[in-house]
Amino acid sequence: MQMMVCENCRKVYDYDKDEFCTRCGAYNQPGKAGAPVVRVDGVNERTHSGSFAHKEVHKEKAVRRFTGMDRPHPSKPAASSRQNSKPIKWIFWIVAVAVLYYVVLPILALLFGMM
Repeated sequence: MQMMVCENCRKVYDYDKDEFCTRCGAYNQPGKAGAPVVRVDGVNERTHSGSFAHKEVHKEKAVRRFTGMDRPHPSKPAASSRQNSKPIKWIFWIVAVAVLYYVVLPILALLFGMM
């Protein structure tokens, strides 16, 4: 019984029963030691760091992100979503102060002025 950890989805499965991952179907070589392989669009980051294919993959990925065709990695929030939230916060606070000044304060003045 040789237990394997899938490099793609991190599922633990028995290599003797199934040679491919039971969750995602990826093939993982048995007896392979070392850090997990990091792939970007199918290119191994460690072994192809100076190659032409590596540079082209990252250029294409940058163009796709710039044009909005590719979403950034889920663990990193998009910069545009952080920038867009600031004007919304300011608008919310301006509306809240206006409602307080023009609605709530006159009602309180009437209620406490009559007592």
